[in-house]
Amino acid sequence: MWRLDGALPNTAEFLSLHSEMMQVPVERVWTDSLDVPEDTLRFVDLPGVPATVSAVEELAAQLKPIGSAEVQLVLNSAYDLDLLLEQARVFSALPLAGLIFTHTDESDDL
Repeated sequence: MWRLDGALPNTAEFLSLHSEMMQVPVERVWTDSLDVPEDTLRFVDLPGVPATVSAVEELAAQLKPIGSAEVQLVLNSAYDLDLLLEQARVFSALPLAGLIFTHTDESDDL
């Protein structure tokens, strides 16, 4: 598990806590020099960025060194539908493989 910083620091301490409880090592810096077996899944968590063209371009540039990756867009389902649709539109510039909705317990629309 890599918990990387982006334009902003990645403050997802909860992710590190759960990873460590499951005995999954958490790295804070991306490096290809780690001895990770080829058939091992590698999860990378990046902090959210504003839904602007420049922020998405910067995020795309940050993803390049990681190589071939399955990118999932994580959205808060408690947000207004118009905002969710706008975020999906802006982030569609990335090579998205899917969507993950969080906070479904807080949404009246699901």
